[in-house]
Amino acid sequence: MSDIVYIYCSVIRSVLEYACPVWHPGFTSKLSKDIERVQKRWLRIIFLQLSYSEALDKYGLNRLDTRREEITKQIFRQIKSFTHPLHYLIPPPKVSSSQMILRPTYPYQIPKCKKTKYGKDFIPYGIARKY
Repeated sequence: MSDIVYIYCSVIRSVLEYACPVWHPGFTSKLSKDIERVQKRWLRIIFLQLSYSEALDKYGLNRLDTRREEITKQIFRQIKSFTHPLHYLIPPPKVSSSQMILRPTYPYQIPKCKKTKYGKDFIPYGIARKY
């Protein structure tokens, strides 16, 4: 990785991804495109001769929406561990009424809530995506 890409990742991209597990689930496509546009502009400034996808491939970078999704998945999986300090935020696993389980099922379900905005929060998003 070149020094300029390393500086970009350290200074600019870290700001663009700050606390992304919290706000990524509620992102609209317009906001996602706006943030992606910042990365596109930086790569265009740094590498005039390369297209956006070529610059991503050449320097081993990912699109920001892909990175946000990976980071959110990783954090949610860490929180599912019983030893994690935020594990209490995840609702208790649903209990199966039958003794014989034919196929594995995802143990969590989204708690019911009257507000639709709750579904765009981090915990319901991770449960809905079955992370």
